[in-house]
Amino acid sequence: MVPLALGTQTVGSAIRPAAFCGAWALKPTYGLLSMTGIQPLAQSLDVPGLFAGAADDLAALLAVLAGQPHRSLPRSGAPRLAAVRTPW
Repeated sequence: MVPLALGTQTVGSAIRPAAFCGAWALKPTYGLLSMTGIQPLAQSLDVPGLFAGAADDLAALLAVLAGQPHRSLPRSGAPRLAAVRTPW
């Protein structure tokens, strides 16, 4: 499975298949995301549908598509490095 995918949500077209397959899906609030490039079936019901393998990925995808500001991760100090020796 891919980590992120886009689809369309009219009447359960995203959230139901995701539930049947063990994936995460989101039907955003109407008007939050652009419908540019999407051929509407029922214009008052259609929104882009978002799919992901995890809830955190779904939240990140929604933030990017909605144009929300990027939140940087907290620094955890100096980077840790390791070396691995193999017998060959």
